[in-house]
Amino acid sequence: MFNFTFERLEDNDGQTVPLFSGYGRLSLTLNGKGIWYDPRHDEIMGVEDYWDGLLDHLARSWRYLKIEDPYPLHFNPESPRGFLEHAMVKLREMGLSKNTFVEEEVKIFAFSDRHNLAAGMPDLFLPPLFILREGNDMRIVTDTQEACIPFEQAMERLEALGMAIAQAIHPQSQRGSVILEAWNQRHRALPVNDALSMLVGIPPTMIAEIAANDDPAVVFGYSGESTPSHMVLAARMTQHRLEPSEIRMVMDRISRVRLGSTTAKFAKLRSEAGRQLKDLASEHHYKQGYELAKWLRLTLSVPKDQTVDPGQWLRDWGVAVKASKLPREIDALARWEGDQACVVFNRNAARKRNRASLAHEIAHLLADTDHALPSVEVLGGRMPVLVEKRAKAFAAELLLPRSQVEQTLADRLDLDAIAAGMNDLTRRFNVSRQLTGYQMENLLKDAGKLSTPVQNWIKKTVDRYGRDASNI
Repeated sequence: MFNFTFERLEDNDGQTVPLFSGYGRLSLTLNGKGIWYDPRHDEIMGVEDYWDGLLDHLARSWRYLKIEDPYPLHFNPESPRGFLEHAMVKLREMGLSKNTFVEEEVKIFAFSDRHNLAAGMPDLFLPPLFILREGNDMRIVTDTQEACIPFEQAMERLEALGMAIAQAIHPQSQRGSVILEAWNQRHRALPVNDALSMLVGIPPTMIAEIAANDDPAVVFGYSGESTPSHMVLAARMTQHRLEPSEIRMVMDRISRVRLGSTTAKFAKLRSEAGRQLKDLASEHHYKQGYELAKWLRLTLSVPKDQTVDPGQWLRDWGVAVKASKLPREIDALARWEGDQACVVFNRNAARKRNRASLAHEIAHLLADTDHALPSVEVLGGRMPVLVEKRAKAFAAELLLPRSQVEQTLADRLDLDAIAAGMNDLTRRFNVSRQLTGYQMENLLKDAGKLSTPVQNWIKKTVDRYGRDASNI
């Protein structure tokens, strides 16, 4: 899926010890389509150049490619494609002081560069090639295509690419020897606090504040940069929203949960859900969520006009479900290991909100435990955007099928019809006004009927009786 060819070539510039080295012909492909290649040929032919700059870039970025590197500031885009331009626009709108602006600008450019392999060869003007880890997957994004491949497989290909270039580095080149030394040190471990700072995306001083008087390695369950613990994952997902003491609360809660042993029926559902998603791979993530919820209702023989109890479903499948005091920004926590799982919902949240949270967690348990979320999810924390879109759409469709929204809405859309329909649906399906409005908007949008007035009527109806806070 993600491949390269590197053909070492002789450098004929006449220098005994060239300044630049690693001369060769390199091509990169994704799904059989050229990413980096010489377009002057009919077949995919590599680009000739000195590639030691790319090896240097890989060496310096290696530890960030191995981890789920958090986006700087509060940014969490759907894709790294266009992130740099978008982030700079937002940064200019923040009204920061000159010094703070420069500091944050450096972070934004550094993040973009270390995940864009083309940044290692700036003089070639190669197409961008972004590589980011999401759980057990490696996300590879170009201007024209995108793919997720197993993390280990991606790292093996990148390491093989680096080794191929390293073998072409001139052994007596001063520049080359510095680059080779950096490449050979790519696996060197950082001090614990520095490693945790990188993994969580916060300064080392904040790591110490969260740990308080305890050993940070113990508090965070640190066992290496490429194998983050449940506590590290929870801290990274919440560091942009919570205070240090609250992050510690979430970490402690997720470390102490008792997991339930899931049933054979649930294992079968997970397996079948995986096959469903493969068939839906070309669809938008929100459409995947809708279709997966429709499939689950059909598989479990639930009529379209019947409400569901996601908490009871989880318990029937052997998942431990608990209520606990959590920071108000957090709706639920989930943790899983193999065939064991637990969901903890915020006991202080409204019942409708908890139903939505539990439905949301069903989506992750069915679709994401082998991929983007291998062990932990924090609903209300910073998550991969597309994965969350799918789970959000799944929860909405599971609790309130759009077929029922379609039947309820009158052919003539006006404020009174929308208000009457929303009142009826929220009562019959025991869901929030936000969720109902979300389903109305997306149904009408897909049908080409969501005009600006209709959108405003939906918002006015949702707001009319106060907003019952919900993530759906």
